[in-house]
Amino acid sequence: MRNTKVTFLKQIYCPDVKTEVSLECFLDTVSKASNCVIQYRKTLDEFGKNNTVTKDKKKNLPSYVVMGTFLKSVQNNCFDQSSGIFAIDIDDLDKDTIATTKSKLAKNHHVIYTFISPSRDGIKCGLRVDPSVITSDGDFKSIYSVIEPWFADQGILIDPSCKDIRRICYLSYDPDIYINYDAKPINIETLRSESAQTTDTEGNHEHWCIGTANDEEKQQIASALNSLEPSMPYDNWLKIGMALHNAYDGSDEGLML
Repeated sequence: MRNTKVTFLKQIYCPDVKTEVSLECFLDTVSKASNCVIQYRKTLDEFGKNNTVTKDKKKNLPSYVVMGTFLKSVQNNCFDQSSGIFAIDIDDLDKDTIATTKSKLAKNHHVIYTFISPSRDGIKCGLRVDPSVITSDGDFKSIYSVIEPWFADQGILIDPSCKDIRRICYLSYDPDIYINYDAKPINIETLRSESAQTTDTEGNHEHWCIGTANDEEKQQIASALNSLEPSMPYDNWLKIGMALHNAYDGSDEGLML
């Protein structure tokens, strides 16, 4: 992963003026105190995040697009080659939550890197994926629809603007950046299958929770239980258990299932 190519923009206003750099070069830059980031943070502390001066200072930061390389311009329809990185933003976090979230992400063997945002109120994270599954912005959006609920199940909410393959990441500074160039690719199809299974289970759960089941409904419940995958996440089984308790009015009959 060290030599994987990502896109560098000196000015966000000039998407045609770009160069390709290695992922290692990008992450090494984040780990060091760049003067432009230091100055931005001073402006942020003085004027606040929503001040025009602060916003203009941020827009003048160098930026990167880590999802890969582009042809003529950094635009969704000009995407060229995937880096095998799926970048996400996690925003509006306090200092303590940033620390705990970074620690949680660092334990995920699919995470290549994670560091604090330029504004110090969020986290940038890169997940490793098989580059062959991303050939267009459409592919990227499809994968987002799987990654987003997967993280939500872990209590992590992703910024929805991460759906675009041209999503720009402003240069930041984090001396405690986490990096794992040996991160393992996420199996997107497995996640997609698990997500569909969870949706089906939740649908059954909602149906069973209407009230005490009659004999016909009990037969349907027993049949549905036999089709479930035993390796489902514990939280899903917990929901089913509560639904059974409701459907069988807390009797031993439901417990025996």
